[in-house]
Amino acid sequence: MHSLTDIKYTITSIVRDFRGLYLLTSDEVKIDEFRKEEGKYIVKGAYEARSFTGATIESGEFYIELDEELNPLKVNIKPKVS
Repeated sequence: MHSLTDIKYTITSIVRDFRGLYLLTSDEVKIDEFRKEEGKYIVKGAYEARSFTGATIESGEFYIELDEELNPLKVNIKPKVS
């Protein structure tokens, strides 16, 4: 079983890559729900990417399913519209 830190790092990388948010850090990703079932991890949460000056670039919510090796099975990322 992987640690929550491993999973958070993987989720951060997935959101960063899917949304093109190359400055996104793991501090800007919040996991609200985490569970393991039938050989996969299910993770729900939110992210808020900020610039170097602290301004919000993009924020949103995610639902991501990972396999046992932390490869994405299902990715749903919804940016918030302002």
